Amino acid sequence: MKGGENVEEKYIAHVYDGRIQGLKEHLDNVFTLAGDNCPISYLKPIVKVAALLHDDGKIGQEFQDYMRDIINLGYSHKNNGGDHSTAGGKILERMVNSKKDVIREVIGNLVYSHHGLKDCIDMESGETLSDKRNKSEIDVDYIEKCFYEMYEKNDIKKLALESCKGLREEYKNINSFVNKENDLDVWGSRDFYEGMYERLMLSVLIDSDWSDTASFSDDESLSKKISQDELDDIWESCIMNFNEHMARIEHSSSKKSVLNIQRNRISNLCYEASKEEFNRYRLTVPTGSGKTYSSLRFALNRALNSHKSHIFYVAPYNSILEQNADEIRSAIGNDGYVLEHHCNVIYDDVEDDANYRKLTERWSRPIILTTAVQMLNTLFSDNKSCIRRMYSLCNSVIIFDEVQAVPMKCTDLFNLAVNFLSQCCNTTVVLCSATQPSLAVKDENNILQCNEMAGKISDYVKEFKRVEFVDESESVKGGMDIENLKTFVLNVFKSNGNTLVIVNTKAVARKLYQALDECCDDFELYHLSTNMCPEHRDDTLNKIRRSLKECVPTICVSTQLVEAGVDLSFDCVVRSLTGLDGIVQAAGRCNRHKEKKNLGKVFIVKMKQEVENIGRMKEMLYAQEACEDLLRIFKGTPERLDYALDTQTAIKKYYEIYQSKLKINLGENVMKYPVPDYDTDIVEMLGRNKVGNNQKNRHYVGVREMTELPHLKQAFETAGKKFEVISEDGKNSIIVPYGDSGILIEALSKAKKTSDAKSILRRLQRYTVQVSDVFKERCGNAIYPALERNAYSVFDIKILTISSSYYSEKVGITDEPQNTFMNF
Repeated sequence: MKGGENVEEKYIAHVYDGRIQGLKEHLDNVFTLAGDNCPISYLKPIVKVAALLHDDGKIGQEFQDYMRDIINLGYSHKNNGGDHSTAGGKILERMVNSKKDVIREVIGNLVYSHHGLKDCIDMESGETLSDKRNKSEIDVDYIEKCFYEMYEKNDIKKLALESCKGLREEYKNINSFVNKENDLDVWGSRDFYEGMYERLMLSVLIDSDWSDTASFSDDESLSKKISQDELDDIWESCIMNFNEHMARIEHSSSKKSVLNIQRNRISNLCYEASKEEFNRYRLTVPTGSGKTYSSLRFALNRALNSHKSHIFYVAPYNSILEQNADEIRSAIGNDGYVLEHHCNVIYDDVEDDANYRKLTERWSRPIILTTAVQMLNTLFSDNKSCIRRMYSLCNSVIIFDEVQAVPMKCTDLFNLAVNFLSQCCNTTVVLCSATQPSLAVKDENNILQCNEMAGKISDYVKEFKRVEFVDESESVKGGMDIENLKTFVLNVFKSNGNTLVIVNTKAVARKLYQALDECCDDFELYHLSTNMCPEHRDDTLNKIRRSLKECVPTICVSTQLVEAGVDLSFDCVVRSLTGLDGIVQAAGRCNRHKEKKNLGKVFIVKMKQEVENIGRMKEMLYAQEACEDLLRIFKGTPERLDYALDTQTAIKKYYEIYQSKLKINLGENVMKYPVPDYDTDIVEMLGRNKVGNNQKNRHYVGVREMTELPHLKQAFETAGKKFEVISEDGKNSIIVPYGDSGILIEALSKAKKTSDAKSILRRLQRYTVQVSDVFKERCGNAIYPALERNAYSVFDIKILTISSSYYSEKVGITDEPQNTFMNF
């Protein structure tokens, strides 16, 4: 890409600490990085053209005056130098002058969106993104003339032609698996996958842009990318350490138990699957069957055999992630290969904390352990840091553990993301669960065919049978109240031993705990819920493990946070009626290692509606109804479910009933992430976007050429803003008086540097509880600002805490003062 002489000094891209980066230097660097970083070869020309065009607006006089003000005065009254993302798109449109040429839309949208997602069609007005940009008051003639002094026009045109070939490859790939008959979206729509490609390319552009800008600002060379040979050496080292680790575990076992024999069998099948060339698997095995180690063995060997760039382990909850992270680190034998990315990762040292944030920005380690929230945000959120990370998912192995925990509203988005990653990104996806939701086939937006990595779950029923289910849901007419449940639990405890009680709401957990606390002289009693801060929950879990290990009589009352993946084993479980997936997962906390001579018992009970009060929790309500339907089938004709509640037949039937109830009662798009504001859903907004397209047709009524334009119709920005895995509406973060929180608040009040304050705030997350607006109001003045008004406050965040009398060392945060409370 050659141009005129000395033009790189003529235009300024960035100024920092008295140093200047020329625009041509920046564009050249981003061009090179985009080409190097793009994980899909046929997309490289597209992102390279976008890289050369993305900052062309900085040639404009307004931006250059802005830069010179900063150089000469140290500041500027101008607002960021004006619009500099429009000019590149307009230069492209002049070069590719046919509006029907899709490549100008694809590249143009990348250029327009490099500071954040944009809607291709405005959801309110119906105006196209290109027409919106026509209103920008910039001198395109001048900028275009200067740009072609830097770069040869014919070189850009040649690259644009190569981009057209890349786009044809993209369409060919999509058409290879999307259903073409009658426009049925059994596997999703073409438009959705085109949108995912667009987001992927934007990810490459943003990362390349930010990386070069950071390199200049920090006055540091970019860190060298790990070569494939180096990665293969890492995978070999990890495999060697893993095999040695597993051998030590096997050697330390006093005897070859039936469970361990079956765990080895599953592990060996996973290893054999790693030699195949398929990209979608289900690992459907019973709870407690060692799927963390088995799936890791698969991933390491697949990464080596197929020369993968990353391995991702994704868990739905921090508790599972933290527990399994320790196992994974021990197994691979090198902490330096692993990046654990979730909110509970804390570094005391400010420099370490800053380095950690840099690593999470790009997922710059071979093995990434993260949450489903982080993964789904990377795929669908409008957050620029999330978009930046997306391309790291290509050419990887991704293990989704406890996949049944993906929120129902995200089901279709998740399914389509799995298809995109496995079909378009050369990524191998493994879906792990004892209760696979994808067994139930829907009318649309299904996951493409998955191979069963370790065979059917029925292959292991006999050996892994550790519990029997006892249906007590009709034992009390109309359901149990707290006193009924207390009596039931005490009787079960006396007959069976250590007991775990899992209920559906925090209120029931607290009330049952308080009722049992009046008569707990003969046993240790524990409570677990999200009313306790993470540090408090972890401390309590450790106490529970110690009690169980030392054979201390124990009862634990918990919400569903211990239901999946947490390594606890009780003699008996009492589970309040919920979905079948929850009941089967709860059973995994009973007789987990087959330590009892007899089968453990899992009792299913039902609470009175007025006690449980889940009328507003519609998904849980219909999950209960679906499970009741299934229990009736099991009671009358158990052969229809293969004579057990935890068979694949039963699980598939449950999901069919449940999903049908959801659609009937909550609407056909309940699993597509509904967006009531626009009477649509995110799957539609990221695909054909009928609502936006209808608005466009009204806006351009009578303009014939606009009936087929634009080709890309997605509402990327609006969908990204609406997307939340867990809704934060009406949520308030409260720092609670537990552990070191008081010391940290005091340190925060004295912090002078933003970096120090950020580090302290991250550590305070361990002492934070989320409460609703209603709860906050009930607490009144007991909730108050943690910092005085004149104290340091980062980003003007209002940091709240609560009076010590409103936080119990037994049940966590409460909305009334406690007699027993935790001081700082």
